[in-house]
Amino acid sequence: MSGRCAFRIERLNVWLDSKHVLKDVSDVIIPRNVVFSIMGPSGSGKSTLLKTLNRLVETYPNARVEGKVLFMGEDIFSMDPVKLRRRVGYVFQQPNPFPHMSIYDNIAYPVKALGLAKSKREIDDIVKDALMKANLYDEVKDRLHAKASALSGGQQQRLVIARALALRPSVLLMDEPTSMIDVVGARKIEELILQLKKEMTVVVVTHTPQMARRISDYVLFLYDGRVVEWGPKEVMLEAPENDLTKMYVAGRFG
Repeated sequence: MSGRCAFRIERLNVWLDSKHVLKDVSDVIIPRNVVFSIMGPSGSGKSTLLKTLNRLVETYPNARVEGKVLFMGEDIFSMDPVKLRRRVGYVFQQPNPFPHMSIYDNIAYPVKALGLAKSKREIDDIVKDALMKANLYDEVKDRLHAKASALSGGQQQRLVIARALALRPSVLLMDEPTSMIDVVGARKIEELILQLKKEMTVVVVTHTPQMARRISDYVLFLYDGRVVEWGPKEVMLEAPENDLTKMYVAGRFG
């Protein structure tokens, strides 16, 4: 598996201010072209781990990171963080489209800013392709120049995903992407996640074993900043080894 992994994490420790958030996260391998879910109760360090994978955690004041994270075999801490974040996209829990921009410009703006297209036609093609991959194109194709703020919450989240996909990442990180939207929108996001793994690795933070069961190939259980265990979904959700994992999956805490 090591030759086909998107990420390998060893001896990772993260402090935010004086709080030791991630504690010796080691021996974690995230394979390519899978859905890898990180689950655990609130405050367990899930979002911090996700933000470490593309170095967003370093944008926090007084953040300190120690350890090794390899992305496609390369140490992320020796990479240009801007280039890393282009290859490793991030979708936040709260949908965050550029509210005063149109649907079209939400996707076109970063494409133009990064010089990923040379002509209007190329940009048009990228916008259309990204919206189609995000299962949003048919819903917005007749109002591409309407404000993004006019979309529903679920549509806004899919627009944000389309914006990330337009940069053609190898990995997409998603922090509880369905928690702020309605049930119908959430189901569309889950369907989209399952489609995306054909082209990329998707790492998803969730606090619900139910969602992990529906979408995951692998699941990692994080508790108090430490990895309790991780492995294939079938093992983690049906026959976990650790008692903490068993209790969490059974809904006895969290």
